[in-house]
Amino acid sequence: MNSLTRAEFLRGTWEGRLIPPSSTAYASIRYGCLARKGVYCHTCAESCDPDAIGFQPIEGSVPQPQIDNERCTGCGDCLVSCP
Repeated sequence: MNSLTRAEFLRGTWEGRLIPPSSTAYASIRYGCLARKGVYCHTCAESCDPDAIGFQPIEGSVPQPQIDNERCTGCGDCLVSCP
């Protein structure tokens, strides 16, 4: 077996089979989010392989994170990268 990334393992993309992600394992934006505190930060989106995290521009403020639950696999890569 080839080595897998944690995201690939959690998505279930091994042995030629695709296992759908859990419907309860979505990312969420918490109170500690730097963007919510006015700091420009996109580390969560940069680490998100399925591009489930985008940023909405806000006039007079830093862009705010938005999660697309249709794309989120619940892998947790965004949590690991979040400062």
